[in-house]
Amino acid sequence: MRSTASDEEIPKIVGTRNLGNQTGLLLGTVGAASIFALSATQGDGAKTVLLIAPALVAAALVWVLLAPNSQARTLPNSVPEEADEAAGKRRYKALAVKLAVIGLLSGFYVSLVAPYLPLILTNGGTTAAQAALIMALMSVAQICATWIFSRYSTSSRPFALFAVSEVLTGVITLAAALALGMGAPWIAVIFIARAAFVSLAIASEETIQYAIIPAQATGFVFGISQTAFLVGDTLGGVLGAPLWLNAGPEGLLFTAGAVTLFNAVLLPALLRSVRSESTVKAA
Repeated sequence: MRSTASDEEIPKIVGTRNLGNQTGLLLGTVGAASIFALSATQGDGAKTVLLIAPALVAAALVWVLLAPNSQARTLPNSVPEEADEAAGKRRYKALAVKLAVIGLLSGFYVSLVAPYLPLILTNGGTTAAQAALIMALMSVAQICATWIFSRYSTSSRPFALFAVSEVLTGVITLAAALALGMGAPWIAVIFIARAAFVSLAIASEETIQYAIIPAQATGFVFGISQTAFLVGDTLGGVLGAPLWLNAGPEGLLFTAGAVTLFNAVLLPALLRSVRSESTVKAA
């Protein structure tokens, strides 16, 4: 994508992809719930879901193999190739390290909340049915936010959008820790708003990454970034359990909020200079 899409097209492509992911997640969740509701026993529902899942994966594979290729285009690279190959490799490695740190933090704070969300909601005073409804509305909020991003966002101010959405995500996460026990309506509003801003932060972060990753090093740099995110995702889920046992859901949310705010400052500090250097060299 880095070599075939212009800077103006990247936000729309990222937003559309995330919109598809979130819509598929919502439809899959609703479909699984419907199957369980219509099945005679819980065992029948589980078997049906497990049979349908690989069929959908196979359908996606067929689409990837048979979908027509987009028309090839040659675009000027906003991140120019290095004349000195050794210097270029050092630069790519430095960029990969920066993105790895950011990916690690992003994965960590996401998985501090996401796996424990049903427990956080019910511990905060909602019933199981209310928690399920809140989570469904969170998915709708993410879909709406991503749709707006894919329709109206441009590459002109991705750092500003990331900073605003990430800071608001951190602040709302801290507010959620204080709001537990205040009743289902307050908890619902807070977590639904958080879901929307998380979606915007993820989309803008990916837009920034695609804009600064050189086409000739996309596989290396992006692979390291995604690996770091998965490592952070694992660490968040593992460390969340002892954090919950020792500090409760409030401690979990306070930690996630603090890490989110730190990431809101760290990403622009690490990557804005990379984007500035690329713009100067391309001029």
